[in-house]
Order: sequence, then C-alpha cells, then structure tokens
Amino acid sequence: MTLAAILMAFDEAALAALANKGIVRRAARDVEEGKASISGWEGETAIVSADGETVRIGARGPAKASCTCPAPGTCRHRIAAVLLLQQQKEEVPAEDAVPNLTAEIAALPEDVMIRFAGRAAWRAAQEIAANGGEVSDAGATLVITLHGEDVEIRYLRGLGIEGMVSKASSARRKALHAAALILVRQAAGVAVSELSAEAEKAPASIDEAFLGEVRDALADACRNGLALAPLTLEERLFTLSVSSRADSLPRLSAMLRGIARMLRERRTRDFRFDPDACLGAIAAADALVRALPAVSDPERRAGLIGTVRQAYDEVGPLHLYGAGGESWRAEGGARGAVAYFYDPACDRWFTASLARGAGQDPFFDPRHAFASEAIWGGQTLVGLSRAEFWFDSVAGSPGGRLSTSAASSPEISGATTLSTDWACAFDCWDMLAERLRTRLVGSLAAPAAAQEPVVLWPKRTGRPWFDDLTQQLHWPLEDRGGQWLAVSLGNDPDRPAHLDHLASAVFRPGFSGAVIAMASVAGAAFELRPMALFGEDGVRSLDFQEPSTPKRSFSDFLQIYSRRNRSAPVPYAKPAGISVVEKAAAELTGIAETGCRAISRSGSQRLAEIGAQAERIGLRTVAETLALVAVASGSLASQVLISRYIVDQTRLRLTVLPMLRL
Repeated sequence: MTLAAILMAFDEAALAALANKGIVRRAARDVEEGKASISGWEGETAIVSADGETVRIGARGPAKASCTCPAPGTCRHRIAAVLLLQQQKEEVPAEDAVPNLTAEIAALPEDVMIRFAGRAAWRAAQEIAANGGEVSDAGATLVITLHGEDVEIRYLRGLGIEGMVSKASSARRKALHAAALILVRQAAGVAVSELSAEAEKAPASIDEAFLGEVRDALADACRNGLALAPLTLEERLFTLSVSSRADSLPRLSAMLRGIARMLRERRTRDFRFDPDACLGAIAAADALVRALPAVSDPERRAGLIGTVRQAYDEVGPLHLYGAGGESWRAEGGARGAVAYFYDPACDRWFTASLARGAGQDPFFDPRHAFASEAIWGGQTLVGLSRAEFWFDSVAGSPGGRLSTSAASSPEISGATTLSTDWACAFDCWDMLAERLRTRLVGSLAAPAAAQEPVVLWPKRTGRPWFDDLTQQLHWPLEDRGGQWLAVSLGNDPDRPAHLDHLASAVFRPGFSGAVIAMASVAGAAFELRPMALFGEDGVRSLDFQEPSTPKRSFSDFLQIYSRRNRSAPVPYAKPAGISVVEKAAAELTGIAETGCRAISRSGSQRLAEIGAQAERIGLRTVAETLALVAVASGSLASQVLISRYIVDQTRLRLTVLPMLRL
C-alpha cells in the first residue's frame, strides 16, 4: 500500500483528533493557497515544504512525522502534509479498497497488544472494556466509543495499533486504545484469554519511592477530591495506576483506578457519586500503601499485592451438591448465568458459569444457556444446579470458579439433598451472623469475598411485605430460638421471574424447606437475597424456574403486599456501636468535603462528643483516633485517612443481620 493510500484513512475527524478543528482548517487553507508542496522523497518517506517548514512523513502517519517548527504536538504543517499527499491521484488496489479492519484486529496476537499497552494498562483496559461501548465501521476507519469515556477512538487502515488516534490524554491513551481493541475483538467473538496474564510474582523489594508518590496523591485526593475533584488529580491517580512500577502491585493499581473513576463522577456531577464511599476507598488504598513495606511474611505480603487473574489448577476429588443458580448482567452489557455448588467436606463453594462480554454474541440468552448449553460431557447448568455429583479432577481457580472445559466429566448420583449439618446451613441466626462476619469482613492482607451463599432452615416463615421506599419484597424467617430476620428481594428488571416465583412458592400455605440466599454487606448490615428454594421437589432457582401461579403484574404486588395495606414487622433499632461509627464516618467525610482545612471549634466539639460516646460503649480505638484528628494540623489529611480506615474496619466488625420484631 502506497503512502497516499495509507494517509487516505485520515478524514477530518481523525486529523482533528490528532490536533484540533482550527489547526485542520488552517492547514487546509495553506494547501489551497499553494503553501505546501512535495520537495522530494527518501525511500517511502515524503519530504513536504509547508509554509516555510520541512515535514518528513512516512507510513506511520502524521503523529510520528517530524517537522522543523517548534510547536508541540501535531502541528498544522504535518496536517498540511497529509492533506497534500491525499490529493495525489493513484489507482487503489481492490484488496485495499475495502479492508476488513475488524478481522485485522481480531487476528492480532494478544501478547502484541499487551506489549503495546504495558501490563498495568492492559489490566485497566480490561476494566474499561467491561463497561461496554459501540463500534462503527466507516470503511477505512473503525470508530470506537467506550461507555463512561468522553472520547472517540479511531483505528485507521494500514496504520495498526500504533496509528490509532483519539483525544485521550497521554495518561489514559494506551489504556483506552487497548480497551477499544478488546471491545472490537469481543464483537468479533474473540474474548480475552483466561491464561494470557502471566503469573504475578511478588517483587523482590517494594519501590518505596513509588509508594511515597502514591501516598502524596492519596493525601491530595483526601484534601481536594471530594471538594473539587480536579481533572489533574484524576489523571495523576490514573497515571500511577498504569505506570510500569504498578505492574507488580495489581491490587493497588486497581484501587487507584477506582478512586480516579469516583473523582470523575464527582467532577461531572454524576448522581452515582457517593462521598462516603469515595473517602472510604481513598482510606483503604492509603492503608494498603502503608502496609506494603511493613509486612515481611510472604503469605500476608502476597495478599497485599493481589493477583491479576486467578490461574486454574487441577482440584479434586470433589463431592458437590447443586444449590441453584442465577443470571447476572453488568452495567456495560456483559451478561451470563452461574450455578453454585457446595462441597461439605472442605466447607467450600464452587461456581460454574456461562457468560458473554459486552458486545459479544448478541443472541446469547443467559436463561437459555443455563437450561440447554452443554458443558462437562453434555451436562447443563440447570441439571447440575439440582444434582449431587463427583469430580475425580477438574480445573478450578483459588476463588472456586470451575472451568467448563469438556475435558472434565462429573459422575451424577441423583438429585441434590441439602443437609442441616453443613457448615453453611443455619437454623440459628446468631450463628449465621458469626459465620458472615468471618467470611465477609476480611482484613487488609486477606480481603473477603464480596458475597457468600448460605442455606437457611427457618422454623416457620411470615407473610412477605413490599417496601415502597426501598422497592424490595421482604420475607420474614424465624429460627429455632424464635428470632426473626428478613431476606429481601429487589424489583430487578433484569430478573423478571424473581417476584413471581417467590410468590408462587412462599404464599402457598405450609411452606417448609430451606432458603438458599446470597449474603453480602450493605452499609452496616448484612443483606440476604433469596436465590433458590429447596423443598420436596428439590432445588428451584428463582431466576429460572417458571412460577406455578399466574403471573402477577408489578402493580398487583404493590396493591397486595405494600406496607401501607397491612401492618409489617418492625426492624430492630440500630445498635449503639453502629450509630457511633456512622457518626464518626460522616464527620470525617465532612472534613474531607471542606478540603481538610483546620478544624473549627465546633468541629472539635463534635469529634470530642463522638469520641466520648465511643469510649462509653467500649470502642476505645475509635475514640483515640478521633482525638488525633482533632489535634492534627499540617498532617490533617493523612490523619483523616488513618482514622477513616479504623472507623470503617470497626463498622465492618459490627455488621448485623436484618433482624425483625414481629
């Protein structure tokens, strides 16, 4: 392909992405007025005189061209050279006229893209691509837009990865361009390889200079992030997250990107911005940075460093019991179905899933895949989620995800039977609370899972009611000691069968059996979301089981089960400890929102009052750390972050179940 043919891919929008519309117009005027001409050639490189300056431009395009003028970036002389060379008349070969750029990107080796971006930026690219986007084919150009990003990325014919253009800042450019490539490949049916990431090795030594830069940036985020959220601070955090020095610290890298994303939400006044969550994330990253150079134990250090992707190793033998499944859909468009299995011998949950990324396989339906897509020698997720079976050996990750490769084949013994003797099964809610605090709270060196399935064996159940404010259906369950808690099911448009199936199952007289619920932490309380029911007819997943009663409209639920139409159970009052730590967290967030200026007399009084309350109920550590905030001056931001982390950890350890008083 000749140079002129390559440069034809640069339309006005692509040139404006390299410079701006004003420079493109000035360059076009220079060409029209005859101020640009071809002076000669050096092999495949054209030498162009443009308004007294000399431009050397080759097949790598104007971004890699040279110009004798002192202007930074892509100047009008280089743009004029492109416009001039585009005017050269020539016969374009048929095979070059309509290139298949999607196929070209799909054929790129993944290691080439990783080398282009760098490992840290490649990880960031996968996170960005997970939010989805759109790809449009403009002939000689692919135009990619990424959800959540305000730039268009162009992949131009004949220029490859290095020739991609966009208005992205230098800090974000490689990560966004790599995310665009991932999105195009997903649309072509090529997913990121499960095994593409090299096994992360703990660095021989921690780069304390780098950690010092990160700590300074986090302190600035505490001072300015919640108050102003300047673009420069967002870019600074993102740059640190994708720098080569962050390659061996994947957990910290991901946390910095998350904070940068929150600052963007604050700067753009996104309704999703939560100042309390933002300060909590900054404090957690600050605690991690402080801990990294101080920990020498290899196992704890590995937990602090984190992993890029959990590698699959052979596990087994496994004796698994199906415990239902559910569908899921991410905001960016990724969706899938997952089945849950429990191994009582090692008290461990495993999962198997079928999923597609954003823009990948538009005909993929999670419900259909759960019911009919074959895995493991012809088995389906719906069958396995209701069965008891064995594996001699199967590939699994440390997090419990099982590979659905057909190389493994389970031995089915019959329908699953859930036992009250399992470590994950409870008929006493106090014991359930202890289990969840153990499994969902975690520590800095051993982060907890985001959610954990549990099996609940209620003595009896109460009548459900619908809360208009939270848009949730609450179902009371009583334990053997007479205590009641609520499992709650939200009105989720992505799970339309949930309410219908739960209604058909629990509104019948005499319901008895087990509730398989997904437990997670929501604020200061555990949230229990019913996922499947177990009874005489086995396990029934709320997402996939057809209701046995006629479908009700949502307005019917509002009419029949609304709290306004009947007396509903009353939640227990919030424990004193949680009230105190929530006050402390809110006070620290307020200090950060005002820019961590010197604390006023009234602010010191509030801190002293909250500290006195904490001291009275035995939360001495909280009281002491608030006292340090009150007297901090030049290091106020740093002390706010330390105190906020202590408060958040205390709040987690005080997390309670959603108990009810009937």
